[in-house]
Amino acid sequence: MLNSYWYAELEAWRRFLLDFTVNASIVLYIVSSAVLGVYAAWYISSFIAFIRLGPPKPARLLEKMPQSMWPKVGILIPVYNDYEVLASIKSLQGIDYPNTVVVVVDDSDDEDLLHELSNASLRSRVKLVHYRRKGRKGLKAGALNDAIEYLLSVEHVDYVLILDADFEIEPGMVWKLVSLAFDHDAHVVQGYQRHRKGSDTVIGTLYRASTAGSIVNLVGRYRDGLYPIFTGSCGLISRRVFERVRFRPGSLAEDWRLTIDSSMEIPGFKILATHEAAASGAVPKTHRALWRQQVRWAAGTLSEFASTFLEILACKGLSRTAKLGYVLQGLYFTNGVWVYVNTLAPLAHYLVTGSHLRMPWPIGVYLWLLGIETLLIAGAMLEGYRYKDTVITALYAIPMIYYLALMHVAGTVKGILPGGVKWVVTSKRGEYRDLYRY
Repeated sequence: MLNSYWYAELEAWRRFLLDFTVNASIVLYIVSSAVLGVYAAWYISSFIAFIRLGPPKPARLLEKMPQSMWPKVGILIPVYNDYEVLASIKSLQGIDYPNTVVVVVDDSDDEDLLHELSNASLRSRVKLVHYRRKGRKGLKAGALNDAIEYLLSVEHVDYVLILDADFEIEPGMVWKLVSLAFDHDAHVVQGYQRHRKGSDTVIGTLYRASTAGSIVNLVGRYRDGLYPIFTGSCGLISRRVFERVRFRPGSLAEDWRLTIDSSMEIPGFKILATHEAAASGAVPKTHRALWRQQVRWAAGTLSEFASTFLEILACKGLSRTAKLGYVLQGLYFTNGVWVYVNTLAPLAHYLVTGSHLRMPWPIGVYLWLLGIETLLIAGAMLEGYRYKDTVITALYAIPMIYYLALMHVAGTVKGILPGGVKWVVTSKRGEYRDLYRY
């Protein structure tokens, strides 16, 4: 009798787990397909808006003013053991916008790099300040805040242009950004982050096209009112922003957090995005560097989203469309989780029941890939890829989505766990690629 009782209990539990797995696999497949479909629609919608409406156009009011009256711009470059900053400084020697000051805010502990930066500041043809910090208090956000305080209180700048250490400005970039900000009374103008340096490998070609696709998405989401963001580099920010908001010290996604805080604190906060003002950066040097970068981005974006969700939801100054854009951006990197769920849920269903789900598999991934490929091909065209290279890049992206999705799964998990990610400089395939530690 006892054996019969335990057998019946085990059988009941087995049937419960079987039914649960079957039902859960169906629900997860439907949910993941819906989520990935929404993102696909967002990507395609932004592409259509980019093609139909294009970037904002300046009224060219600055040209009607004497150059002595043009707004003063502080160009801010945060550095931590990143030798590509030397290439960036070289490009700034030929800057064609008057009334500028360059501040390299330096957290490096590499003595050779410190020596190079000190010499560069002495030899520079433009005003260049080597702002040396002791320690890394607040990480990159802390460095930016210290340098911004200097620019506002000592140099009295009207705008701050933030560049990553590896970015080299292209001709006319500063004038185009300032002109847009001035003419449209914008708080932030987000420029185009090109990644041409070191893009001569297959993965470099894909990385370059994908980042070009990102500016297509940014311009499109600006046109659609879907919460455009400051992406950390190539962005011109008005001093009006920093009089109300600063970067969040210690944040892994300080650019995303600045966007969130500004949208809540500044009435009528306005971000423009344009692909017509660009700077060229370098692609990650290795797969390990790419992995670290993507995991940090994913973890930081999700963490800041989770900590601000209720505040944004209750914010009366934001439209429903803007809040939708905020959610889409905040959960962007969790797409990696849904890609794997959409792929594996039908397999789990088949292994348990021996029968297939009566729907295309994996339909969500197909939809999502359609949106991704739309932006990728648009980015390749924006970068001037030949037809053959565009096709190769688009085909290479298909197997790569699971590789990148795995990085984003890891970043999502670490974003949920406190202290899951440490900030490490991304080694790059630039002019100084052999000097990176990592």
